[in-house]
Amino acid sequence: MSDGISRVEEQEEPIDPKIGRMCVAEPGQNVRQVFDWKGLKLELDETIYDFGTSYEIECESKEPEKDKKLIEGLLKDNGIEFSYSEANKFAVFRSGKLPR
Repeated sequence: MSDGISRVEEQEEPIDPKIGRMCVAEPGQNVRQVFDWKGLKLELDETIYDFGTSYEIECESKEPEKDKKLIEGLLKDNGIEFSYSEANKFAVFRSGKLPR
């Protein structure tokens, strides 16, 4: 992940059943809303952990640099402070604390 852009495709893999049971016993909650905006599909996530809440915009794109600027403009024009992700949701969950 660099400057808020992940260039890696998502992959699924098996997990240890103990970790799966732990996640089920103490889950975070993720609420996703999907919006079509200027030809982009924006996925807005509100992720609620035991230790706080984080918000994230995801957009899969063939032109990430161009579309990143559009999204930044939307946020700035609406007075929304933002920062670039440095870790994915699972890494945040495992760390037990929200990113700064």
